[in-house]
Amino acid sequence: MIRKYDNANVSIDLTNNGLADSPEYASMLEEIKECESLTDLILEQYAKVDSSIREFRESINKVSENIESFAGDLLEGVGNMNVRNNDDALGGLIVGASALAIAGGAALLNWGGNKVAERKERKAKEERDAKLEAALEEKQKIADAKYGPLKRFKDRISESIYPRINTAYDKDFEMRVESGDPLFQKKVTLFKRDLALLAKTQFMVGTLDYLLSEMTAWKEGKHDSGSIKPSPVTILEGIIASWPKRLGIQDGWDSFVESQLFNDTGQYPVAAALLFTEPALLSNYVGINFSILNNCKSGIIFAEDNDLDADYYPAGELISKNPYYLDCKRNLENNFKPPHWPKSFGIKDIIVIAIPIILAFLLSLLTFLVFPGTFVRILGITLAVALVACSFSMFLGEDLGIGLPYIPLPYDKAYDDYSMSYDQMIETIKNQEDNARKEYSKITV
Repeated sequence: MIRKYDNANVSIDLTNNGLADSPEYASMLEEIKECESLTDLILEQYAKVDSSIREFRESINKVSENIESFAGDLLEGVGNMNVRNNDDALGGLIVGASALAIAGGAALLNWGGNKVAERKERKAKEERDAKLEAALEEKQKIADAKYGPLKRFKDRISESIYPRINTAYDKDFEMRVESGDPLFQKKVTLFKRDLALLAKTQFMVGTLDYLLSEMTAWKEGKHDSGSIKPSPVTILEGIIASWPKRLGIQDGWDSFVESQLFNDTGQYPVAAALLFTEPALLSNYVGINFSILNNCKSGIIFAEDNDLDADYYPAGELISKNPYYLDCKRNLENNFKPPHWPKSFGIKDIIVIAIPIILAFLLSLLTFLVFPGTFVRILGITLAVALVACSFSMFLGEDLGIGLPYIPLPYDKAYDDYSMSYDQMIETIKNQEDNARKEYSKITV
């Protein structure tokens, strides 16, 4: 994984406006969109079947509190274990219903011949089987009606559209750009378009393969195929992760990024230029690690306190114009204002601590001067020591196990105020950095 954040969510927004200068690209995008419309329709029908299963699951939960309480944990555990994708709710619901039946059966043994519970369990199982059969019939109807059109779309995209997009991507990948070139931005935008179309097409082909596999399974009487639903984030990451080897760098992603950061030739592979100028790519695949947050532990660009200077790198001429970089720089410059560190023990702290010691000394002295008896003198000294001990407990926080309240010294209060202000500063910087990553998570063409 080359992402610098586990929760990275990079998306692609492809519009006809971005392809206005290329009728061929615009035509291919229209074909992809036509296929997306059919796919969306099928997924909508699929969701309706999902909803009926979900409603059935809720109805079973009302059959018996005993079944519900016994099966709850097992239902979630088995369901989560079998759902291959968060969006694949149907598989989880089917497994959930099965788990419910198993759980109910196990609970039945504990009820020791409770006939009422047994009838409820049998009825729940009959309803489960009927609902699952009805759901499968609905999915088979979807497969009978849509398998052919989907297969034709998939073949057309795989055999006609994808090869053309891939050829254009491979050709433009070989470009090298110079920052001072008047056509710099146009060349980088062209490659960004290639990347977006390639990722979108791969995702569409993967989605079609997934749906066709599901439909084949439905026709065979199965509820799902076991196929993994494609992820656009994973597909985009896979394409980007191939850049180092394609450029002859075998040491991995970070080595590739660092080699381009310190590239002092003024000429860059177009992929590196896009990486440094596109906000979504810089934030998620290069990463800026704020030392005060350690927000991006594997981030390659490091900001010490509020010092974030792209000029440290030869490639800073590209990075310094990146909106995400500029947002991070403003964030640190405007918000990194640490409060003053509290002074060490001052005269007030000394006075507060000294008062009980002085009183203890006077008490001991008074005992020796006024009372001649040994016992009384020992008692006075004991009281004086106890006074000092209690003072240490209250002012220095030493727990003597006697329940005395803690009374903070002036220094303690100053330090607490400092800590609160510093934590607030950190929270502000963190929130703004999180918001910046969310704002720049989309690659727009």
